[in-house]
Formats: sequence, structure tokens, C-alpha cells
Amino acid sequence: MLGRIGTVLGDAGVNIVSAAVGRRPDGNGDDSGAVLVVTADSPIPSAVLKHLVAAEDFFDARTVNP
Repeated sequence: MLGRIGTVLGDAGVNIVSAAVGRRPDGNGDDSGAVLVVTADSPIPSAVLKHLVAAEDFFDARTVNP
């Protein structure tokens, strides 16, 4: 997933500053999946987020700005 996200962000001209990966909290008995937090050096356009969410095995994407 990190490679797929890196490619999409790179194609959009967004540089990844850091990334952290962890397991998705087990709230429904399904232990498959992970959480990935990416820090970028510029805002990620909403069209890029929509593109990511449309990808197979990708469930959600959102941005947080300080």
C-alpha cells in the first residue's frame, strides 16, 4: 500500500515527508487491514484522495491540516 500511495502522490507532485504503519484497531473481529499515516510537504488535493479511495483494498482517506 505504501508503494501504491507513494506512486499516486508522486504523480500528483506531492512529496512524502514521513509514513507510519500500524494495524487497524480490532473493533469488529476483523483483524485484516492496517492504518497508514503519511506526512506530506504540501496539501494533498481532494481528487488525489478520491483516486486513492477508489483503489482496490483502500477504505478511506482524509487530510488533517494544522
